[in-house]
Amino acid sequence: MVDEEGNPNPHIKIRTAYMKDFFRMCNELSLSPQSRAKIANINCSTEAEKTDPLLTILGGGKK
Repeated sequence: MVDEEGNPNPHIKIRTAYMKDFFRMCNELSLSPQSRAKIANINCSTEAEKTDPLLTILGGGKK
């Protein structure tokens, strides 16, 4: 958007800067789908590494 003289509207530049900050913060706070997927993958790998005490006693678990 430009005014009558052809100058860009300063509000657009400010809005763009705030939008970039907003989306960066969403990623850092794990509010984006990609961030949540990363956390889910970490949780799944952690769960897979845990040993089951009963299976260990019975001889079928990880040691």
